Amino acid sequence: MAKRKNISKSHSDIEPSHKRRSNRLKCALADVKLAIPTYRASEIVSAVASSSSEAQSTDVQKNLQDLLEMPEDIFREVLRHLDPQDLLNLFHSASVFRTFLLHKSSAPTWAAARANLPGLPPRIKSMNEASYASFLFDKHCEICQVPYASGQNTFWDIQMRVCSACQFSRSIFLQETSFEFQPQPPFIDKKEFLSLIPTMFCGSLGGWMPETVQKYLAQYEEMVTDEDSFKQWRARMNKEREEPRKWCDYHYDWLRIDAERCERQMEQRKEVNLEIWRTRYKDITVRLIALGWKEEVIPTQLAQHPHVKKLQQLTDEEWMEISPTLVEYIKKQVEDAGMV
Repeated sequence: MAKRKNISKSHSDIEPSHKRRSNRLKCALADVKLAIPTYRASEIVSAVASSSSEAQSTDVQKNLQDLLEMPEDIFREVLRHLDPQDLLNLFHSASVFRTFLLHKSSAPTWAAARANLPGLPPRIKSMNEASYASFLFDKHCEICQVPYASGQNTFWDIQMRVCSACQFSRSIFLQETSFEFQPQPPFIDKKEFLSLIPTMFCGSLGGWMPETVQKYLAQYEEMVTDEDSFKQWRARMNKEREEPRKWCDYHYDWLRIDAERCERQMEQRKEVNLEIWRTRYKDITVRLIALGWKEEVIPTQLAQHPHVKKLQQLTDEEWMEISPTLVEYIKKQVEDAGMV
């Protein structure tokens, strides 16, 4: 059989495909020792999981260290109560967690996280757990890796998120006329072959990644030797592409369910934050009254002061620190209002 060197007019060399993260890394937390009370586990994981992957604050770094010192069995049990988005945030927070969560032993953890989101589409069989979570919840283009790139679309057939710049790049997705090849044995022509393999469609415009064509062409030439094997190969291709198409329908239902879930979470968070702020404001007002200030003298603008408008419980230590500033602020407001 003649050696195939090039299948496209515009590519002399086929670039390696954009592979998803490997799941072959070894677990790095297998020997961690008990160092913190177990009742803190959920609080610590939640703090790290809700933080940005680029967060560099002292508190976040301390939380990461606490997690590293947690026994593995406790750590895994805590993770089972998170959702896939939380696991991804943890995954992106440090390389040691990427190693841990990519290990095959963490597959049940990802599965448990999926179960915490009712209505989530079933996992695509061709993806491992981490890749599936990334496919659903990450926000970067999987080709250029730009986060929150404009015009992102999810293409079910190729199972990738692609931004508009990459979608219409002539060097990434090629048209049928850009390819020159004939599958061997010749039971099928180029046009029919391309119609059977994964492709990117955006409206009426479609395209194929050269590395994808190369992969399936090699598979064809390895599997097909006669007409019977060709029929088996074609049936297999049709079956392989059924799952992404079915999953597409599941996903549209999930988008609606997830949008409603996110809206509920935002409303709940607003209510919680409002209650935290009201409690803090009331606590500060009570302490100011204890210092001798009359409630009717305390200006309403105090509620907007940076020391007051914070979403955290007021402690005695913090009050000792901020009270002089607040007292001076009230004095000035009273003087400006001519109430002295």
